[in-house]
Amino acid sequence: MKFGMMARLLAGLFLFCLLVLPSTGFAGTNQWTGNGPYGGLNIYSVALSPNFASDQTLFAGTLGGVFKTTNGGTSWSAVNSGLTSTAVKSVALSPNFATDHTLFAGTNGGVFLSTNAGASWSAINSGLTSTSIYSLALSPSFATDHTLFAGTGTGGVFSYTFPDTTPPSVTNIQPSGTIKTNSTTISANYSDSGSGINSASAAVTLDGTAVSGCTATATSISCPVSGLADGSHAIAVSVADNAGNTSRINGSFTVAHAHNYYWTWYDGKNMANWILMAAPTSLGHNLSFGLGIASKSESLDNSFGLGAGVIAPGDTLKFKQDGTIDGPVKLGSLTGDKAVVSQRMLMGNSFEEVPGIDEASLSGHYYWTWYDQKSSGMADWVLVANPSTTDNVYYQVRVAGKVMPQAQ
Repeated sequence: MKFGMMARLLAGLFLFCLLVLPSTGFAGTNQWTGNGPYGGLNIYSVALSPNFASDQTLFAGTLGGVFKTTNGGTSWSAVNSGLTSTAVKSVALSPNFATDHTLFAGTNGGVFLSTNAGASWSAINSGLTSTSIYSLALSPSFATDHTLFAGTGTGGVFSYTFPDTTPPSVTNIQPSGTIKTNSTTISANYSDSGSGINSASAAVTLDGTAVSGCTATATSISCPVSGLADGSHAIAVSVADNAGNTSRINGSFTVAHAHNYYWTWYDGKNMANWILMAAPTSLGHNLSFGLGIASKSESLDNSFGLGAGVIAPGDTLKFKQDGTIDGPVKLGSLTGDKAVVSQRMLMGNSFEEVPGIDEASLSGHYYWTWYDQKSSGMADWVLVANPSTTDNVYYQVRVAGKVMPQAQ
């Protein structure tokens, strides 16, 4: 009798081991292999990470709570911190689990939410008339409508919509790096997977000042800007979604006019005066110029607009404006290319052509061989011009070693 009872006990224990414990010897095609979790009896649901191919993560809902594996089932651990009921009959993962780490557990004590991949849980049971949860299902559009459905024991199906708390994404801020033009378009792209973009909220600031004249859509914003000074410039792009979540992303770029050319004076009143610009044939692309006289933009050619001109390779552009007398004169190569530039002056039978001084050649000391304000018919000036719009220039003129009086 005792032997028969012992035999039955041993047979029962063997059957228990077959049902509960893993047996790699049974592994093979067209048959099941035990993978745990051991200790979490009565497994009601299994949910795989949407990114399972790379993270090997899945969750199991059991009478012992939620179990998690990150190695495809080789080993498991209980993740029940915050669960007031460990009778878990359903587990569901966010489609964006890889980034938002969000999952849900349906238990005999209601629905629980984890936003840290199961490390902790909190109940979301407001409105439930039955907290015995048998099944959970996410809306196919959960990424945008944030809606979860729960099947209960006595209350039917319930739905729960989460508020949109994810800010928009802002990308591709342009320009970046170094540009060789003082006119450009600031732009950025943005998107929102929740409530959608509020395009009226999109805005751009340049060096801390709001940029006007922008065009904003549901996916991008663009703002033409001109008159950019050389140096670094800071951009900030801000946008909000329809739920009020905002994003503000910073960017920067540098304007570097590789070649500016200067003359001290322009006189279109007492003489015929031209500014000439020529693009070398070998350049291979159009060259753009900007011209300023006494810091005022001048029209190089009516077809190109105020203050700008475009020259094809091997071609020449000229500026002449009768009645204008002022300085200094600045000619900027907006595309950063070297060019041939000069100022041509015709007065009576006198003709002179003066090359522009490259910005890189500007110096603190200049020399001439002679000064003559004595000989008959001679009128001799030394002209000093300051190209800066912010800093003073202090100068001294010497002739034969003697300091000459300052003149206006």
